[in-house]
Amino acid sequence: MSSKQVRSLLIDLDNCLLPCKPNYVPYVNEAIVEAVLALDEAGRGLFLGDRVKIKELVETYFEQYGQSIRGFSEEHKMSPRELSETYHGMLDFDVFVDTSEGNIERLGGFCEDLSRARRDGKIHDYRMFTQAPSSYAQRFIDKFSLSAVFPDNKILSADRYGYNFKHCDGYPYKLALRHLDGKKDPRTVMLLDDSRSVLKYAFDHAGIRTCHVTNAPPLDTDQQQELPKHLAVPASHIGEVFEVISPFLR
Repeated sequence: MSSKQVRSLLIDLDNCLLPCKPNYVPYVNEAIVEAVLALDEAGRGLFLGDRVKIKELVETYFEQYGQSIRGFSEEHKMSPRELSETYHGMLDFDVFVDTSEGNIERLGGFCEDLSRARRDGKIHDYRMFTQAPSSYAQRFIDKFSLSAVFPDNKILSADRYGYNFKHCDGYPYKLALRHLDGKKDPRTVMLLDDSRSVLKYAFDHAGIRTCHVTNAPPLDTDQQQELPKHLAVPASHIGEVFEVISPFLR
C-alpha cells in the first residue's frame, strides 16, 4: 500500500454528520451569551450583566479569533472548558439540526459505508473529531442512534485534547494522529469537516488530507478546478463522502 493512500478518517460532528438549520449561528451565539453571563455572575463580575456588550463581543471575537470562546479565554481569562461545557449543555438538537430532505437517510448511508469500508479493509480506523465536549457528542449519538458506529473509544472531543482549537492549534491533530497510527505519515489520514478554517489548518499545518462537506449543491468541473487544495475534495453532503474519497482509499 502506498503511504499516500488514506487509511483513517477524522469525522466532524456539527454541520457535517447532519446539516444545521439557518438559525444555527444566532442560536449558538445566544447560548454563548447565556454561558458568559452565568459564569461571569458566579465569578469575577467583569461584565455586570451587560448582555448587549457580551453579544457584541461574541461576534467580535468570532471574527478576531475564529472561535468566540477563544476570544473570551484570551481577552478575559475565562475557562474555555467551562464556557464550552456550559453553552453546549444549553443546545437543543431539535432546534437547530436539519433532519429534513433525507438528511437522516444520508447519515445512515454514510454509517453503512463506513462500517463496510472497515470490514473490507479500505480504512483502518476512524474517530469522531469534534470541538464540542464528550457529553455533547454523546447526546448527539444517543439522539440519532449512532452508538454502534461511534462508541466512546471512537470519540475524540475537546475535553480529550485539552480544549485546544482545531482551527489554530496543533495538539488536537497530534493526538488524533497518535490515535490513528498516522504519526509517521499524516497523509494517510483524511479529515471530513464543514469548516474552511479548520480544513485549511489541518491541511497546511498538520499535513492531513481534507474533504469539505459543503451541505450545498455540487460544483461543476470548472469550479472544482479553481478550489484551493484544502477544499479540493468537496462532498455535497455526508452521504456523498465515500463516493468522492474513494480514489484516496486503498
